[in-house]
Amino acid sequence: MTQRSSPVYGANVGMWDTVTAPFAEEVAKFRSNPLFGDMFMSLNGQDEISRYMQSNILRGRADDLKATKKYAQASAMYLQAARLVTGEPLPVKTAHSKAYGDLTVWQTIELASCFNGAAICMLESKRYEGALMWLAECDVLIQNSRRMIKPATFFWIDLAIQVPEFIVQKTLTDVITANVYLELGNTGAATARRWYGMTSINTLPDSLRIPAEQILPTAKVNELIHLKHPDPKLVPSINIKCDRLQVCGSWKKINIKKPGGVTARTGSAYFVYDSHLYILGGEKNAGGPFFREFWRLNLEKMDQWQRLPDYPKSREVTGELCYFSMAVSSDAKAYLFIGTPVIDFYDIKAQKWDSLMGAFTSKDGAVVAHEWPLTTMHLVDYAMHCVNDRLYIFGGAHMKSNLGCNLFLELDIATRKWRRLSGQLVPKTPDYEGPGPRHFVSSWVGKDQNRIFVMYGDADRQAAKRKNEAHGGTFSVAYDDLWSWDIKRGKWNREKMLGNIPSQRTEMACTYNRKLDKVVVFGGYSPTVPTGYPNQRASCAFSYYADTFIASDAEPEYGPTSSGVASPKWKQVLTRGYPTYRAQARLFCDEKTGKTFLFSGYTNMEFIHCGEEPLMKTRTFVDLWQLRMDVPGGFFEGVDMEEEARTAKAGPWQRCFFCGSAGQWKKCGGTCGGRAFFCNSQCLKDGWKEHKTSHNCRKAT
Repeated sequence: MTQRSSPVYGANVGMWDTVTAPFAEEVAKFRSNPLFGDMFMSLNGQDEISRYMQSNILRGRADDLKATKKYAQASAMYLQAARLVTGEPLPVKTAHSKAYGDLTVWQTIELASCFNGAAICMLESKRYEGALMWLAECDVLIQNSRRMIKPATFFWIDLAIQVPEFIVQKTLTDVITANVYLELGNTGAATARRWYGMTSINTLPDSLRIPAEQILPTAKVNELIHLKHPDPKLVPSINIKCDRLQVCGSWKKINIKKPGGVTARTGSAYFVYDSHLYILGGEKNAGGPFFREFWRLNLEKMDQWQRLPDYPKSREVTGELCYFSMAVSSDAKAYLFIGTPVIDFYDIKAQKWDSLMGAFTSKDGAVVAHEWPLTTMHLVDYAMHCVNDRLYIFGGAHMKSNLGCNLFLELDIATRKWRRLSGQLVPKTPDYEGPGPRHFVSSWVGKDQNRIFVMYGDADRQAAKRKNEAHGGTFSVAYDDLWSWDIKRGKWNREKMLGNIPSQRTEMACTYNRKLDKVVVFGGYSPTVPTGYPNQRASCAFSYYADTFIASDAEPEYGPTSSGVASPKWKQVLTRGYPTYRAQARLFCDEKTGKTFLFSGYTNMEFIHCGEEPLMKTRTFVDLWQLRMDVPGGFFEGVDMEEEARTAKAGPWQRCFFCGSAGQWKKCGGTCGGRAFFCNSQCLKDGWKEHKTSHNCRKAT
């Protein structure tokens, strides 16, 4: 154990490597006698031991202020104490921070106590944004504490410092964060924080588990497990409490003038060019039928699907044409990647298919013969972008890693040269310097065209176990992180998760709206957060989502970043109605108009049918929706939130116009054309007069 000395308090005053908090007796004396405490503080010692003790003294005083409900003074004092621990400005610049990584266990616990104390005060005084900012900082601190544990481990191995005080603070962060999300109506994130908090302490020894369970009892988790996200019972009553964390929105279903052609499907490759949506392939269900056609839809006219020249390669070459991606270059060529060095493309202007052969290169740019990393293996479920006529491909799954991978490739289209930027084809060794192995990530390119973002996704440990691969396990794991690749610097940076964030999940629809300068995400799937149905005494071991979020650059008060570019900060879009809960939907923007659309996807019918055994396990979609938001250029004009609270479809259910309950209700048979629904004859009788006046409805003859 290493002794550290303090020039203020004396030489060799103690050791950091202790089983109980160091200097506890000295701090207790200073706390009990404010005069002595003030004298010690006035010495203003700048060594780490003196600063640690000063922080303890200030935190005790902040505790007293909090107990008397002087929340503004208390939160300021907690943060003053926190800055003493690190001796540096807070918040830190990056999610991987040397300032946090160099802390001892007890300094980490002290800092977490300060952040949590400040967050509690801010929550009590309805300062939701401030509370979430410092809770996010506590998450960053805890993430960095994991880096103390050697050797490095994969994300799904739940590691924490085995000290009761640390486990208590970690659990407290989960509880406070969940409480803030609940106040804001973000039930998905609230449920996930409580669930993951509970599961992380369940396997701990009693000395660590019991104190944490006092903070997060199982009953608190069970309160939320029965909710859907959004929950149709809660949606009508959720309103804006903080406009920096929430925004009003509306989902409008779009009817194509001449339906037909494209049928319900998921897993299609897609892209948007010149106000047209293009889709290729896909599947109706896991067992088929499988599609190979190529279609497009005019997003301005919304007239009909137009069939385009079929993709020329056979099923024997490509396998099923599902879960691939396409990206468009500056010369209007849409590239399709299936995992081989030969990459196919559709020439949009010439309306024909072609291909080019690429060569794999070493780090110095030399061509390496027979070194293509994906030989005989198709890559699926990956993210793909075209930036300055270079293709970037991250992650995905293949026949030798059903778990997923973190291989990151680049193709220079002009020179036809491929190169590996980072990651492994088959995950072998964990690495904290980049995103872990995964598939079904959400990904976008920043407005500066220099950062490629990779968010969430999952490691499919169940599939790995079925295939007898390494890292297999009973449950798949959804990631909770956000990374950006700096194209110029050629390195990954882990970003902070700021604001009112979506819960960790996979298969989440994502797009970047350039006109609004906002990232938009919708829905997705959690393989581990269950959904309970108390009336049926049943549960599903997973959750599907239909919530919507947007992100833009964080404000200056969130602090500078190491890259000089702000991290994204999230808001939840509060909508009264929404498309059915689903995963693998396609979210995209028309760059001409700035409109945001949602198409396709699938859901598990067991989830929809409240735990009952459905006739079909999955259902795919062919519906098209437009998202309207209360932001400049968001097409929100004319949206009536009060009307939508009574008539908009809540996922798979209708809203009763009179009582507001959600279910499979009957629509009005009058001249309104089914504008309103009623759950029973009494509600129809009680609500008829208002419905007649509001919607100019008359009895049909």
